[in-house]
Amino acid sequence: LGIKQVQERLNGTDGLGAAGYTLDTLKEALFGSRNYAAELILEDLVQLCFDDGPLVDVDGMVVDLTDACDVLNGWDKKQNVDSFGPHIFLEFLQSVFADNDDDPLLSALWEVPFDVDDPVNTPRGLKDTLPADRAQLLLWLGRGVKRLSDLGIAMDTAWGDLQYSTKNGVAYPIHGGADGSGMFSIITAGLSAAGYTPIRHGNSYMQAVTFDDDGVVAEALLSYSQSSDSENPHYADQTALYATKQWVSLPFKEADILADPNLVTTFISEVRDSDNDGIGDDVDNCTDVANADQRDTDGDGFGNICDPDFNNDGVINFLDLGYLGSRFGSSDPDADLDGDGFVTFLDFAILRDMFYGVPGPAAVPPALTYTNDVQPILAAKCAGCHTGGSLSPLNFAGNYASILLPATYPTCAGLSTGACVLLRVQNGDMPFGAGCSGDPVADAGNPSCLTAQEQDTLQHWLDAGMPE
Repeated sequence: LGIKQVQERLNGTDGLGAAGYTLDTLKEALFGSRNYAAELILEDLVQLCFDDGPLVDVDGMVVDLTDACDVLNGWDKKQNVDSFGPHIFLEFLQSVFADNDDDPLLSALWEVPFDVDDPVNTPRGLKDTLPADRAQLLLWLGRGVKRLSDLGIAMDTAWGDLQYSTKNGVAYPIHGGADGSGMFSIITAGLSAAGYTPIRHGNSYMQAVTFDDDGVVAEALLSYSQSSDSENPHYADQTALYATKQWVSLPFKEADILADPNLVTTFISEVRDSDNDGIGDDVDNCTDVANADQRDTDGDGFGNICDPDFNNDGVINFLDLGYLGSRFGSSDPDADLDGDGFVTFLDFAILRDMFYGVPGPAAVPPALTYTNDVQPILAAKCAGCHTGGSLSPLNFAGNYASILLPATYPTCAGLSTGACVLLRVQNGDMPFGAGCSGDPVADAGNPSCLTAQEQDTLQHWLDAGMPE
């Protein structure tokens, strides 16, 4: 059907207006709910019903097809919510499928079977020439009608009253139908006395896009709605739109996005694990050396494997070497840096590699301040725009009070200037004109961009409450 719809649209023979696609005709084609099998055989099936019916013996029970044939005769061959007859035709096909599991091409149904050399125009025509074939077709229709009658479903029931999605007690009629009948707009659901509900799968996310003189024009829809939380306002809103074939316009240009009254900006940051030990850098007591056990026997916040600073004076020197030497061969837990149970040359090697250095690094550095830690970063990377007399009136690179002010940038509503700075750095908007992406790895060759350590410093400072 998809190929047929494209051919007809390009030829302008589908009843949707002049040849060629517009955004509206594309949406109409998707939601047209045409049943291709019905387009091929419905008229012949109805004529067979009138000629050979209305009574048919279905497994020893006489079924009257009068109402079913009348409804099918008036069916528009679509599965819109206001269509009458799709369920009768669907159950007819279900009976055909049930008897032809070993013949997926359904040669018993088609007068002209599928031809691999003519896949678009075959199969076609109802196989209703021989008496035995006609009897079989009428039996399949009778079985479908009986199945519906046994469930208490009337022949003249509108499709939208049978196929629907219920959310918070509201039944939303759903157009479309099963792919086995040649539908392009597919919705799949099992049959019960309640109808074809709940919906199993089918049309989910749909998007229609075109271009005009101003650029991209896009509309979309998520049939099952955006939230699975029944208390959420977006639990059923797009399902309601789907029921009435409405779409959601997608803002594409930044000005349109910022003008959206529903805009909410949420920043999600990745937790790094620099040493790949399964412990995020935000809580790891040795961020550069793998230590999944987080062993810290002196409780100073630095894991033993990166903490040969035994006297906790902040530097690893001869005093620490003397302490380690005095514990050589023992099981002193503090001096056992690698955690193997004994103080050995392996522990001396750790101290040697860190000699005259500092313990860590770890996720518990000394408290960060604007003056000591943040202002030097901003002065180095943002001074061109954000110091006194520069391009921007915001002097947060040189003045602590400025960085505490509420942010004025549109995407930073509700944030402080400090939080907005970090958000825009990580979005690649700042430093302005520096060509930064916000990803420290990708920006590693650009000295104007903030490094991972500098971004972490800003984040930890913000988390600490932006102390001066």
